[in-house]
Amino acid sequence: GISEMIDHLHNGYVAQYKSAEDFAEGIYHILTDPEYSLLSEQAHRKATAHYSEGHIAKKYIEIYNKVTGGYV
Repeated sequence: GISEMIDHLHNGYVAQYKSAEDFAEGIYHILTDPEYSLLSEQAHRKATAHYSEGHIAKKYIEIYNKVTGGYV
């Protein structure tokens, strides 16, 4: 899920489940964080490294090869 994709206060803000107040706090934090550009860059790096189409395709191929014993 999303909470696994975000490292709290490192590349985003993970609000407490069903807490509108904490969600609002997160929005405020992100919008006022003087280190926003660094946080944004870290989010981009993680997304590119772990969730790009190429990375996901490689993971599917690894799973497929494991399930089939490498026989295609």
